[in-house]
This record gives sequence, C-alpha cells and structure tokens, in this order.
Amino acid sequence: MKAKRKPYTPGSLMDPALAAAIKAAREAKGLTQKQLAALVGVATATASLWEEGRRGISTFHALMVSRVLGVQITMESTLSASQQKKLANAPTVTG
Repeated sequence: MKAKRKPYTPGSLMDPALAAAIKAAREAKGLTQKQLAALVGVATATASLWEEGRRGISTFHALMVSRVLGVQITMESTLSASQQKKLANAPTVTG
C-alpha cells in the first residue's frame, strides 16, 4: 500500500509547482529520472522525491538541474512560502 503524501510544509518539502516544473522539463528532454540523477550527481531516489515534492532541493542542486535541463529556475522558487513573503516585502535602499 502506498503511503499517503504529506501536504506541502514550507521549509521541509519542495513547492509543488517547482516539483512539477522539474518533472515536465525532464520529460521534455526525454530523460529518465535515473539519467537526470546521474547528470546532477544524486541518487535516483532523490530525483524521484524532488519530482514528487517530498524532498526540498538545495540551491546547488536547483542550479545543476537548471543547467542540465537547459531551463531557468529562479532562486525564489527554492524558498519556503514565508521566505518568499519576507523577500517580497524587503525594503529597497536607494541613493
């Protein structure tokens, strides 16, 4: 029996939109999860967990996936919801 998927909790799991984007980009390039994992330097299980949204992705690995798949992943997409809110409300110093 398959385990129930835990809901997205900022900081512990990957944003579902980013997870779906990684999967779509990988499939568009015709790569398997095993091939992507090898190119990025992680275990196949890790790539699978990213795509399922069950494991967060480090900045380094997000950049590796971006380069390998030839897609742009913004740094904001690797942040939790609360971090994204803080970033959006950060003051801008001028002068």
